[in-house]
Amino acid sequence: LFNADAYGSELNNYAVTFDVTLQGGGGTALALGLLRPAIDGGDIPSSYGSPLHIIDDFKPVSDGLKDNTIYNINSSSFNPGGFVSSNAGYLGTVFPDGFGGVLSGKNALGDDNTGPAGSNEEDAWPLALRSFSYKKYYKINDVITAVIPYKPEVGKSGYIYGWIDFNLNGKFDADEVATSLAPATGTSVNLVWVVPNKRRIGSTYVRLRYVYDRTNLITSTSELEQLGSSLIVTNGEIEDTRILIQGPAIVNPVINNDGKIK
Repeated sequence: LFNADAYGSELNNYAVTFDVTLQGGGGTALALGLLRPAIDGGDIPSSYGSPLHIIDDFKPVSDGLKDNTIYNINSSSFNPGGFVSSNAGYLGTVFPDGFGGVLSGKNALGDDNTGPAGSNEEDAWPLALRSFSYKKYYKINDVITAVIPYKPEVGKSGYIYGWIDFNLNGKFDADEVATSLAPATGTSVNLVWVVPNKRRIGSTYVRLRYVYDRTNLITSTSELEQLGSSLIVTNGEIEDTRILIQGPAIVNPVINNDGKIK
């Protein structure tokens, strides 16, 4: 089992050396290999970057074997060890599935439509905040409060970050982020934004990221922007959502019989 250092910030090459000693008689077979982790990423337009999460989709179960000890592997008491699904450490109510390619798209549905988790995988962003009039929630100085559900890893507190592209510039700025501690005993957090003066009326995107160990490292504007757009982390999940914001309605003028516009 490799820890997070094996991946590094850029998933560079990592050398591994195995020392294996076999003792005993008769014929046997030995196989060594690596289990490839699942990867979760964003699915909004590529201008917002391509951050990745390595999904904690399995946990090792110890076999309890000790050095210089003989075991009968045919005994009913023998525990072969192995892996079990972690099924924790994610946003929303559905455990994420991994993917093998770029899923960027205008509708932010690539992850929803890919993999066995189904269309409800990315359900952390509230339904009430997915489509609304610009007069509701989106006037300057309005407060947007999003209740974000999550499933914590046992015994691990983390953090949930959320970005809204208020000025429609195709990226997430450091002043567009909201953050909350995600306790190991919690089930949801509140992310709160105040709609800024720079906001433009029009449909936009939100990005959510749940991580265990980033806050102590996020100390500057550039690091916040990197977390929003490109940083690779070895836990948690990312969810992207398109927010449909209806602008002012255009009404055709009513012309009187005398040809004058009312």
